[in-house]
Formats: sequence, structure tokens, C-alpha cells
Amino acid sequence: RKLDARGKGAGVDPDGVFFKKVNGTDLAIMLALPPWVPANLVGPVARAGRKLDPADAEVLRKEVLPKNFFVTKSEVSDYAFLFTANPLVREDDSKRGGPLSQKKTKKMPDLAKSFEEVQHRLAEVQNGELAQRVQAFLLPDPRQDTVMGGGGEPRTVILFVAKDVVPDQGTDRGTIETAFVGLSIVSTLLTTFAYAITAFALNEQFFQNYLTMNASYDQVLLIVFGILALQLLHELSHRIVAALRDIQLGLPVPLPSLQIGTFGCITPLRSYPDSRSHLFDLAVSGPAVAAAISLLLLLLGLDLTLRSSAEALAALPVFPVGLLKASGTIGWIVAVAAPKIMALPLSQPVPLHPLFVVGFHGLLASALNLMPVGRLDGGRAATAVWGRRTAAVVSVLTLLAQVGVSLAGISSIQIFFGLFLVVLQRQPEIRMRNEITGVDNGRTGAFVTLLGLSLATLLPFPGGPGML
Repeated sequence: RKLDARGKGAGVDPDGVFFKKVNGTDLAIMLALPPWVPANLVGPVARAGRKLDPADAEVLRKEVLPKNFFVTKSEVSDYAFLFTANPLVREDDSKRGGPLSQKKTKKMPDLAKSFEEVQHRLAEVQNGELAQRVQAFLLPDPRQDTVMGGGGEPRTVILFVAKDVVPDQGTDRGTIETAFVGLSIVSTLLTTFAYAITAFALNEQFFQNYLTMNASYDQVLLIVFGILALQLLHELSHRIVAALRDIQLGLPVPLPSLQIGTFGCITPLRSYPDSRSHLFDLAVSGPAVAAAISLLLLLLGLDLTLRSSAEALAALPVFPVGLLKASGTIGWIVAVAAPKIMALPLSQPVPLHPLFVVGFHGLLASALNLMPVGRLDGGRAATAVWGRRTAAVVSVLTLLAQVGVSLAGISSIQIFFGLFLVVLQRQPEIRMRNEITGVDNGRTGAFVTLLGLSLATLLPFPGGPGML
């Protein structure tokens, strides 16, 4: 990497979305960091540029780390401290003085309690002054990824870095990034309006009125504002949960879609979630709320359609039956509520209420965002439920499946959405403070249910022409 006269070099921010400038000092720190600093903490540590006092490492080991953490090894560098725990020792056996046990049943609960004690002691030692200098992360041993090949059950470590090591705050956007955000907002408004207009593409009366300048745009605007309101509720759900879980979020950046108006928003995390459960709650809140409302809108829109007069039907948006059968979930809803529609030929145009069109968009957008890839809502939830390693494998497999579907020409949406993922959202999510303790069975069940809904929505209805 070449540096210019100002010590600047082009690079990609490790925990951001946009292209950044990496200054010479940051690059020097990155190169100086030991290999056991997790990759997605390298950028934040370098940006903070805060060296740690070696004396603090001894204070942490003696006064902050609890005895039942069983420190077996410690490593000290200028920018991070690493303490390794022995995951084979159970608290019960250590109290009895018995032999080391290789049972794993109590490892996670004991370490979770130990980490809570670490956080508590850190806030009390030196009257809280130490907590103003360092922060802690409970992680699988990153050295097993690089040195030991990642084999076997990962050891557990507590990593300490400077307190001002934080995710990218989005405060240093350059001209290109600012222009990208502005263009994305304008493009999203235009594609949302275009989606609303194309919903009337098969309505001859609408276009005849359009050509004679007598067209009414009331229902077009209902679709536009309905979609924007649905996305707003999606983002508000994230914000409410973030406030409850003490997670800071950046401003959402909307993404345009030629097929459904908008894919949703990129909502970056500006602070580290305390736990995998907190990350899960944040991730699923938006798509779960949007999907539930979308299902209600689909049902309400169908009901209003079936109760409309012939005159009213002539002014409604029109979808071909084949489009309804391109989604399994939507196809089954229509098959149950209006079975005669699904018996029509694929090319048969069917008038549908604007609320149905909004629900159609909302369910598809939610299904796409629930895909277990990178920093999508589904990717964040997958990281919370399955852990970082398994989520990374699932993310790659999902992207490969998406590439296959796109190359085969089966789905036009997946082509454009796949490009968006590869360019902007493929990165793994930022670290959580406690990455060892998993989520409960209720959250796991909720995630499996949402994944099932996503898959059922993206796959076609039996007899359908193919995927959207």
C-alpha cells in the first residue's frame, strides 16, 4: 500500500460500509498489533490509537479477574491485553479439589457469571478510574483461528482494549460518501414511486387517463407512502430495541430497488452490544414487525378487493397471477382467501387493492433482510444464534446459492440484491462484549420461524413461473 505525501492511503474501513482513508499512523498501529487481536477490532483499535499502561494488566489480573476464571496465560501488548481461561475446569470440581473435568455442561454459565463479575469489579477498582481506561470482551480464543487452525472446542479469553475503542461513528464521511448517501435517498424515493406506478402497468384505464392528463394519483401515492411508512416502522422497531438494550445506532441509509421500490436500509451499529441476546433482539425487531404488518396488509387488501364494486376494481392496481405465484407465502395467502384467483392462467391480470401492493412489498423486503448474510438483519441474528464461525459458513453458502440463482437467471431480485450484499453488507458484524453465552431456546425458535417465513416467501408457489 502506497502512502501519499500526507501519509494517507486508500483503504476500506474494517467495520464500516463505505470507503475510507487510512492515515499512516493507523496503518502503523495495524501492522504492530499482535495476531490475536480479532480482525474486526483492528480498525477501531488503530483509530483510537490509545496505548495501554502495562501496569494495568497486573491490576486486571489480580483485582479484576475472578479466581474461578482460571487464568492459564496472559499476553500484554501496547494496545491490548489477553487473558486465557481454562475451559475444562468446572467450578464444582475446583471447589472439591477434584480432577479436571472435560464436561462442557457448566462451562458457559460459569464463564458468563465470571464475566459479569469482571464488569462489576472493573467499575469498582480504583474508584472506577480503570473502567475509564479499558473495556472488556469475552471471546472465543482468536489464536485458534490463526495458529491452531480453528480445530476443536475454542478456548475462552477475556480481551481488554482502550475504553475509546469504538465502532466507526460515521463522523468522518468524505465527499464521495456524503454524495452516495444523498444519491441513495433520492434514488429510493424515485424507485418507490416507480414501483407504485408499475403496479398499474396492466391497468388500461389508468394509462388511458394518464395519456389524456386525467389520471388520478391518489392510489399511487397511497402505495408510495404505505411503503415508506412500513420502512419507517421497521427502523423505529430497531431504534426502540436499541434504546432498551443500550445499543447506539447510526443513521439509516435507504437502498433503492428497481423491482420492489426499496430493499430497506443499512443501519450501522455505533456501539458494541453487551451480548448475543441483545444483538438478536435488535436484529429481528425490524423485519419481524414489518413482516407481521405486511401479512395483515395482504389480508386486508384482499378483503377490500373482494368487496370492491366493478367500478372500483377498474381503478385498482393490477398484478398477473404469475406474480402472485412467484412467492410461496403470498401464493398460499391468496389461495386460502381467494382460491378462484389462483385457478386462473398465469398471465391473467387481477386487480388488487393498494394495501395488498404495500403488503406485497413489505413481505418481500422483510424476507430479503432475513437472509442469513453478513450484516443484514438475518446475518446479525444468525451470528447471535449460531455463533460467529457457523454464521460465517452459512453466510458464504447463502451467497453462493444466491450467485447460482442469479447466474441461472431464475430471479431478477436476487441479482440486484446479491450485488448490494457483496458490495456493502457481506462483512461480519462487529464484536459483542460477551460472545460466549448463546441465546435461549425461545429466541432460537423465533429465528427458525422467521427463516422459514423468509424461505417460503422467496421460493415460488407450486405451479408458479419461478422466483421473483
